[in-house]
Amino acid sequence: MGNDDHRRHPTQWVLHLDESGDFASPGNAVLVAGIMLQERPSEAADQILAGVLRRIDPLVPYPPHATDLRQPAWWVARWMLADPAVREIHPARQVLDRAAATIQRGGSAPLLARMNEQLQLAQTPDYDALQLATRWLRDRDSALCRELESLARGAEDRYRAIGTQLRTLYGDARCHVVAAADPGGVSLEGADRYLSLLTVLFERVFALLRARPAQRHEVRVVAAQRHVTDTRMGRRRMLMPQDLGECVRQAERFPLFAPVSAPDTIVRILPWSSVSYREQVPPGVALADFVANRVRRVLLQGPGWEKANDEIVAVTGLTTMVPARVLPDGGAQPTIAATGAPREAVAAAFQGVSAMDLPLLSGRWTIEQAQRWIAVADTLRAEAAR
Repeated sequence: MGNDDHRRHPTQWVLHLDESGDFASPGNAVLVAGIMLQERPSEAADQILAGVLRRIDPLVPYPPHATDLRQPAWWVARWMLADPAVREIHPARQVLDRAAATIQRGGSAPLLARMNEQLQLAQTPDYDALQLATRWLRDRDSALCRELESLARGAEDRYRAIGTQLRTLYGDARCHVVAAADPGGVSLEGADRYLSLLTVLFERVFALLRARPAQRHEVRVVAAQRHVTDTRMGRRRMLMPQDLGECVRQAERFPLFAPVSAPDTIVRILPWSSVSYREQVPPGVALADFVANRVRRVLLQGPGWEKANDEIVAVTGLTTMVPARVLPDGGAQPTIAATGAPREAVAAAFQGVSAMDLPLLSGRWTIEQAQRWIAVADTLRAEAAR
């Protein structure tokens, strides 16, 4: 009865995606990441999660931008722009008042000029302006800067608590990070770096779900909007669901239990929408913004796989290891893929090509996650030979 039910009613997933890093600079490390949740789309659940995100801190707007929160000057700018009612209730108002007074006394300091211009227009300063102002603030009063950094740590703790609660509620197999990373300098197929990396991410989603035999799956993808290259029109434009669909079509050729002919009817990845990162953005995408930013920071350090997973759990509350039920022991497998030689080695292993013939020349976590998936291919090949 259970197997018949799986055939009639596929397991429902929602995958919210965002990215982190400078995709316009080929040498820079970039990442596409998100949260994969075994759940049907639910407006009620979205409202609950959005409400939690709106309570990160009185100064943090919805949707929050994870990159900004790490800048001490951002907290000061938000305080200077805040409504009096917000200022009245904020628990750190004394620190923020001192910081605002310090900035105001700085007057026309060159490093503050850009931030002050934008504040006069009642705008939250851009990232470059915040970096300059943070530099000035750190040089002027390092102790005050550390107090502001504690506000950022508090916000991160509340973000992590959301991830931890989701993990506790759903379990690792039903709620986890999924990502694809390019450490920089890797030549990707296709004209657009983001879309090429998104294809690698979808390959990992196919691998994870095909490693759950006797189940059908439907994954609805909701991605944050961004500019991509349209090769047919020869220009940049906003990401559309059909772009997601093309990435899915390329990724479904991943050679773990790939269908004889497209499309895959066992694992269906459905491009649901691409959404603007504005006030109406789904809360899953807002949370994916934080996850992508923090996962990229962990991976930039080049740790081994076990350490990478531990640190990602520590900063996001969510795991990057999911059981592969296709294995006799159901061992957990990495949910983060890497571009370049590690990706090629994994695909080759599932095609029966010895991975020893392929160079694995990337950072440690990239090698070790590939080795774990190559071991899956080796195990399946040995089981088939018996």
